[in-house]
Amino acid sequence: MIWRYFLLSFLFATVSFADQQYLKIGVSVDLTGPGKQWGNDMRDAFQFAKEDLKLNQIELIIENDQCDNSKAVSIAKKFIEIDKVDLVLGFTCSNVAIATAPIYARSKIPMLVTCASSPEVTKQPGDIFRTTPSDQLVAKKLAEYVWQQKFHSVAILSNQSDYAQDLKESFLANLEKSKINSVNLDYNPGDNDFRTLLVKLKHAIPEALFLNPIDQGDFLQQLKITRSLHWNIPILAAYHPGSKTFLEEAKELAEGLSYVDFTPLDRILTTDGKQAMNRFYQAGFQVRGLDSVIITAYEALRLIQIANSEKLTIPDLLKSGRKFTGNFGEYSFDAEGDIQGIGFIMKTISKGVPKVLE
Repeated sequence: MIWRYFLLSFLFATVSFADQQYLKIGVSVDLTGPGKQWGNDMRDAFQFAKEDLKLNQIELIIENDQCDNSKAVSIAKKFIEIDKVDLVLGFTCSNVAIATAPIYARSKIPMLVTCASSPEVTKQPGDIFRTTPSDQLVAKKLAEYVWQQKFHSVAILSNQSDYAQDLKESFLANLEKSKINSVNLDYNPGDNDFRTLLVKLKHAIPEALFLNPIDQGDFLQQLKITRSLHWNIPILAAYHPGSKTFLEEAKELAEGLSYVDFTPLDRILTTDGKQAMNRFYQAGFQVRGLDSVIITAYEALRLIQIANSEKLTIPDLLKSGRKFTGNFGEYSFDAEGDIQGIGFIMKTISKGVPKVLE
C-alpha cells in the first residue's frame, strides 16, 4: 500500500519545482539502537512528508546512527565528503547531535533537529535549529508537578547520556528553586544492575521517584524492578510512558505513572495537521513511539519546502524572526534556534491509556 501511495503522489504531483534548487539532505536517525522507536517514526515521517508535500527536488539520504557517537561521526563525514549534502536533519538522540555539531559547523552545513531535546544541542557551534522543544521546558513542567503534589523529596535514577544528564540537571535546578530535596544516582549506558541502585534509592525514603533513562527497554526494566520491590511510590517520567510500544509491553505495570509529554495532538493540530496525520495512516504507516514525533519531523520538511520555494537557505529563513503556521499552529524560532509555540503537559496512565492531568 505504501509504494502505491508514493507512485500516485509522483504521477499526480501538481507543484512544480523546476525553478528551485535540487537539495541533497542527510538524515541521521537511530533505526536499531536505544531510540529506534523514535528513529523509525522519524524516518517514516520524512519519507511520507517528502511525497505528501511533493518535494521532488529533494533527495533524502538516510543513515542509521544507532544513537552511537562514533557511528554518527562516520555518517557525518560520509554526508560531507561523499554525499555532499546541503543540509542534515533528524537526530534521535542528543549525544549524537552534540558530537557531530562541530563537524557540520566546520563544513557550514545546517542541522535541523527533530527529536533530540537536550538544552545543550542548540548551544553547539554552527547553524542548528530544532522543531521539537528543549527539555528545559520538560524539567520545569515536571518540577511544577512535584511542587503541586507537595512532594518534599524526589529520588532520581538517570542514564549518563547527554539527554538524561541535561534533563536531570535542569530538573534539579528547578527543584532547588522550590526547596525540594533530592537524591540521585547515575548509571552508565549498557549497565543493567538497576535493582542495586533502586534499593539504595528506596532506603533514602523519598516521596517520589523519577526514572530517567534514554532506552525504552531500560525504563521498562526499571519499572518492573520497582514494582517487584513492593515500593509503593509515585513514579515520574518523561516521554516514555506515552509510547505505544511501551504500553503494549508494560500493560498493568504502567498504571498510575505520571509523566511529561507533548500537549495532545487533538488539542493543537490545525485542520491541515489532522488531515496530514490521517493521510500518514492511510498510506500504511504506523506510529511506534509518540505521534508528536511524526508532526515535528513533517514540519521540518515543510520548512525546507518554504525555504526552497523562496530561494532561501534554512538559516536565512529561520533566523528571520518570522512566524510560521504549520500542522500545530503558529510557531517561531528563538535566537538559539529553538522552536517556540509548542508546550508540554502532565499525563498519567489510566487503564492502559494516557490521560491528561488537568
